Amino acid sequence: MNNLFQRLPLLRSLPAERKPNWGILTPHHMIEHLSGSIRMSNGKVYLPQLIADEKIPARLEFLYSENAFPKDLKFTDEPAVLKPLKTASLAEAIDLLEQMLYLFDAHYVAHPTDKPIHPFFGPLNEAQWLQFHNRHWNHHFEQFSLI
Repeated sequence: MNNLFQRLPLLRSLPAERKPNWGILTPHHMIEHLSGSIRMSNGKVYLPQLIADEKIPARLEFLYSENAFPKDLKFTDEPAVLKPLKTASLAEAIDLLEQMLYLFDAHYVAHPTDKPIHPFFGPLNEAQWLQFHNRHWNHHFEQFSLI
């Protein structure tokens, strides 16, 4: 079982009305955002690679570095807007995230050599996805003063 399960109690302690230290996400939106990235890594959603293959080594070097993810990172010039929520409550969003984590583990038991695409890091194996998720979760935990 991956170590992300151990971080769920922190998310369950997050008040729904907590304001972010940066950005426009609400706690509910942030948790659904984390679920979306887990879906990419557990074989449930397939997205195209948006970077050239020659950029992958530098992106992987960043992934394993101590460099923080940029705050307010945007991939387009469009104004930031919140997506419609898919779950009815923060608790339901966390429950869905937990389900996605179980599917992540099951995916790599069934497909141990799979390398689902991350749009900005390229194909990642299970260990690389866990590295990404831990860094990504840290970024959003800092956004909401959970760490």
